[in-house]
Amino acid sequence: MLRRLLFLAVYFLISINVGYAQITNEELKNHEARKAHSYINWRQRPMFMRVSPASEMLVDYLRKDNELNGYPEIPVSKKCDNLFMADLRGALAELPEPVKKHIRDHLVGIFTVSNLGTTGYTEILYNFDVNRLGFIVLDVDYLKRSANDWATWKENSPFRSQGAYRIKATIEPKLSDNRKQALQFILTHEIGHLVGAVNQVHPNWFIGGDPEEFAFTKISWMKKGDKVISKFDHQFLLRKDIGYYRFDKSPLPSDIIMDCYRQLEDTDFSSLYAGTNMRDDFAETFVIFVHNLLQKKPWKIEILRNNSPVKTYNTSLMTDKGRVKKKFMEDFIRDLN
Repeated sequence: MLRRLLFLAVYFLISINVGYAQITNEELKNHEARKAHSYINWRQRPMFMRVSPASEMLVDYLRKDNELNGYPEIPVSKKCDNLFMADLRGALAELPEPVKKHIRDHLVGIFTVSNLGTTGYTEILYNFDVNRLGFIVLDVDYLKRSANDWATWKENSPFRSQGAYRIKATIEPKLSDNRKQALQFILTHEIGHLVGAVNQVHPNWFIGGDPEEFAFTKISWMKKGDKVISKFDHQFLLRKDIGYYRFDKSPLPSDIIMDCYRQLEDTDFSSLYAGTNMRDDFAETFVIFVHNLLQKKPWKIEILRNNSPVKTYNTSLMTDKGRVKKKFMEDFIRDLN
């Protein structure tokens, strides 16, 4: 999950718990955790050996990034047990070859923490235009669920729990509904962030840029003054209030879920999460295309009222509204470098 929109004005926060003072965007840009020399020989390891608890250097970076972006959580390094590692390695092994190639070529490592504030996180290294490298961080404490339980938990997170409505998400058949498959879906989304940055289909989040000058983001995003907005904001009025992992801190009650998805159906976003920002638009479109169309796995959102289904939402990639993005992904996966 890409949590930052650094093309917007950067603000400063003081963290009482950690004691950092006025973390700046420049400090993060130049942090040792983003330097390629901090990961010497990592890419020479087999793909399955690039998994490790986050170092103190990386934890320091994540804490400062959380502070800068207003996240109250204070990440700590977390060592995974053997069962988790087996699931993670299995998830990596079963990814489609174009995705595994990208991991081999561009991912220095997957690092584990707890109290991150989100399931996953992707970062690019300093001098990215030259080295084209990045890393992924996973919050182990969020990854104790099966695939469908995790997806359901996540898709309900933009809404307060009060009310008669809730969401049931299905991303795996019953026989394969396990944590390994949840990890595979999450990793594919995070790899999508790195794929998008490497192939410059959207603005680099440290540098910024006009979304209409990039191959993917020009489909649905544009600049209005100094802000980036979607081209559907006149009909998708609730988009600006959607924020994942908010739960009962969300401004949106669960009774508004139906309205939210009706508005979403008038857009080309592949999921509700895709509509939150232009980079998650790409990462979500990437993971749903790989998962649903390449791997032939389910991706379905059911809206329940008092536990009875009242509406089913399938990704726009399966409809005429999403045909441009579907064609983009077909070409993109074929030419993935």
